[in-house]
Amino acid sequence: MNNTNIRNIAMRKCLKELKSIGLNIEGNKPLIFKINNNKSCFGVCRYHKNDITIEISEWLFTHNKSEDASNSVTNTIMHELIHATGIHNHGSEFKKIANIVNKKFGYSIERTGKVEFNDNDFKYILQCKNCGNKIRRHKKSKVIQHPEYFTCGSCRGKLERIK
Repeated sequence: MNNTNIRNIAMRKCLKELKSIGLNIEGNKPLIFKINNNKSCFGVCRYHKNDITIEISEWLFTHNKSEDASNSVTNTIMHELIHATGIHNHGSEFKKIANIVNKKFGYSIERTGKVEFNDNDFKYILQCKNCGNKIRRHKKSKVIQHPEYFTCGSCRGKLERIK
C-alpha cells in the first residue's frame, strides 16, 4: 500500500473519530491533504480563506524505523486534525482534546511526535563521551564543526564527532 492510500485511510478514520466526540472542521471548510518533503516537522495544519490544508512529511513514512510506524503517521494526522477544528496552538484546549482522543481511541498525541531514526539517515553524528547521547544532523552546523564548544544537553558531558 502506498503512502497516499495509508494517509487517506488514516484521515478518514481520524475524521470519523473526531466527529463521534462532537468535533468538526473549523467553519466546515474543505480539507486538502498533501504529503511534503519537510524534514523538520512531521505535520502542519495551514488555514486559508477557503480551505484548510494538512501536510504530512514524506520523511515520517520513509524514515520511521519503529514497529509502530503506522501509529506515528496516524497520531500525526490526528494531531493536525485537532488543529483543523479551530485549536490553533498547543495550549490547554489542545491538551484537553488530545487527552480525550488519547483515552477514547488509544492514540498517544503529544505536542511533538517521536520517531526512531537510523544513524544511516544522517550525514553527521555527535556522541556524548559521558552518557552516550547522540546528536544527529543533516547539515554541517556549528556544533558539528566545533563540538568542543558545546556540551551534551542531558548531562553537560563533552561531545565528540563519530560520523
